[in-house]
Amino acid sequence: MFQAGTLSGNPLATAAGIATLNILRDSNPYEVLRKRTARLAEGLRLAATAAGIECWICQAGAMFTFFFNPAP
Repeated sequence: MFQAGTLSGNPLATAAGIATLNILRDSNPYEVLRKRTARLAEGLRLAATAAGIECWICQAGAMFTFFFNPAP
């Protein structure tokens, strides 16, 4: 079976991916990332409110989305 792709089967890319997964497993940065995302989302909400822009921001973990609408 042939699989085409820029980094498919590339030993360096595979090693880098494994190293990244190990670092994420060992350091568990997700709670810090969630808190930083919440701070960013709140700052955007406050800035929009101060500028008279109605908005709604939804956040799940390290992801957020900004809507130009005052309610969900």
